[in-house]
Amino acid sequence: MKKIGLLLLTIVLTFSCKKDDDSSGASIENKEASKLNLVTGILLRAGAYDQPIVYGNPNGKGILQEQTSASNPEPGNGGLTTSELPEPLVVFPNPPVDFLWIKTNFEKKASKIWIVNGVPTKKYASIDYKALLQDVSYSDGELENASLISLSDANIDSPINISDLEVGYYRIFVKSEVGLEWANFYKPDNSANAEDLFSIMDRFWN
Repeated sequence: MKKIGLLLLTIVLTFSCKKDDDSSGASIENKEASKLNLVTGILLRAGAYDQPIVYGNPNGKGILQEQTSASNPEPGNGGLTTSELPEPLVVFPNPPVDFLWIKTNFEKKASKIWIVNGVPTKKYASIDYKALLQDVSYSDGELENASLISLSDANIDSPINISDLEVGYYRIFVKSEVGLEWANFYKPDNSANAEDLFSIMDRFWN
């Protein structure tokens, strides 16, 4: 009887240690997968209300809000309202050339906008970013230290000049009353055409 008890205790302790190891491993992977500069995918689109072409497993974060008053259709978007954006935070055109626009569901002002270098990777293709990023944010200090472009009290309807950025992947962070949101974009060479861009995306992400 004593031997059986010891055996059961050993089994329980073994499974408990394995569970702790699995939990620790998942925690480390989640931390790595939510690094500030990481680009795990991208949404390509020409206009704000276009459905995107998806490459990879995009790790952007948008904050959904309840609509508190009636929306009015915005001019030039086919009668769509601001609450009908494909995502809560939209970056367009993506890829941009010299100027980038952002649009959110309800905000017209951003207290801060940061653009930082992005590091593309396909390592986290299976991560559920919608769930992972719910509790993830970054401090103003982290973003300021990493930023290539930093704007204060920016009008969200105004274009952002990115002409000085080099070719490559970037992340844009938008801080407003609803919190911190972010998205990824790719800055191409000015001479690149649509075929070149799709070739670049296909070669890396597919």
